[in-house]
Amino acid sequence: MSTNEQYQNQETPENIVLKSDRVVSFATPGGSITSSLYKCMNAVILALQNDVRQRFDSFDEVDVVYNDRVYDIQLPVAKFIEYMEWKSNNHNGAKRAINLLKDLRIEWDVLETQDGNGNKISGPSLGFQNYVSRAEVNDGILSIRLDPDIRRTLLNTSETTSLGVDLRIANGAWSDKYTPILYEHCLLFLRDGKRQFELTVPMFREIMNVPYVMEGGEKVWSYPDFKDLRKYVIKKAVDNINSLEFLDFKVETAFVGKPVRMIVFFIRNKIPSYAETAEYKALKHETLVMLDERCLEQTTRAFFNGLEKSDLYFDEEITVKNLHYIQFNIELYDKYATSKQKPLDYFKTCLKNNFEAFENHWIKIQNEMKQVQAKESQRKRVLAARQREQLEKVEADAIRQYKKVVAARFLDSLSEADKNEFMSVFHEYAIRKNPMIKPTSAGYDALMRIYLFEECHPELIEINELEKYINKAHDEFWANIKDELPTT
Repeated sequence: MSTNEQYQNQETPENIVLKSDRVVSFATPGGSITSSLYKCMNAVILALQNDVRQRFDSFDEVDVVYNDRVYDIQLPVAKFIEYMEWKSNNHNGAKRAINLLKDLRIEWDVLETQDGNGNKISGPSLGFQNYVSRAEVNDGILSIRLDPDIRRTLLNTSETTSLGVDLRIANGAWSDKYTPILYEHCLLFLRDGKRQFELTVPMFREIMNVPYVMEGGEKVWSYPDFKDLRKYVIKKAVDNINSLEFLDFKVETAFVGKPVRMIVFFIRNKIPSYAETAEYKALKHETLVMLDERCLEQTTRAFFNGLEKSDLYFDEEITVKNLHYIQFNIELYDKYATSKQKPLDYFKTCLKNNFEAFENHWIKIQNEMKQVQAKESQRKRVLAARQREQLEKVEADAIRQYKKVVAARFLDSLSEADKNEFMSVFHEYAIRKNPMIKPTSAGYDALMRIYLFEECHPELIEINELEKYINKAHDEFWANIKDELPTT
């Protein structure tokens, strides 16, 4: 398999869902959302966004065409299961989740519209809305219907509030509901350049959808004692995030007050295992060469193995810091050993006595390493995200362009009279969709293609021909970015 193919398989663009800030921060009645329903929520967003990209030139055109009408999506159940990151044969589990999806109700933008105690403070209060107005499975096809308000919320049209969530992580990495919700909030604050955020305990319960019941007009939460909330929700979610090796950040917590009233989350850069990195291997090789050239390797090995009480330490476990410490002492050796009667004993003395003197030097090295790592990590994240977004657009563009070609081919095949008749009937269809639409309106041509391929002649779409368009677009995309692929 080529490098391009490996990278393409790892960075599947269909798994990236765009969310607005409002969608990330949500609440459900009684905190009733389950892990399965959370996966369904993400799968619905992805199904909607992919459907729109293949039919329209922009998300904005959808509102022109559909206005205050419902939006219907149809897709194979198997595809929906794929979006949920479940096993392909889990049809029964998916059907159970889809049945529950019909009754799911959501309140958006909890971070902005509630205070730390769960009280409304700003913004229009829509209360809880049905997430979908229909979700039915017939003959292996899932039909989803979205009301206009929900459709507008899920189609994020503002780049400034766009959050790209990789569903392989959000849906696939964890089996509980708390971890992905905390993960998405970390992404939200990271996007805004924030490495720390605070939540009151009631607000944390709210956005994490901790279950509750209403008694006397008050919420009575599960895990009422903070020690249980910390053990079963906070610690579990933080540990799950931190244990995922391919995330480039980790989460730490602090608790304010007695009793605890505020939870502080710190988002830290994850330090890689240096033994696995090319940088570590190069540093160790360079150090060994320096020792070998001066006949100091055996002395150094004996010193560190004795210090760490391990015969394997020098060869298999030595740290980056100690490798730099060795080079620090080699510099002293080169500078002063020639004036010593016993150069080897001088080097042994350096190794034994210079740990404190090395600390200031080590701080400088650490700062340099952090700067290099941060720049490289940022470069790779930005490049990978840009490539995913570009490839997704390339595929959607290929599908749209193919449909434009087929539509033009169809119209060209008609006589002038038949073409006028077709456009007249279509215009009546368009008026029924949106009485204010005109031939010059944005989305008018896209609606014509929807009418042609979904209402009149779906047989005009030839799958083999469409796949050739998509594959060609993929090939051109990867050829153009061959030299930009991030190194591992």
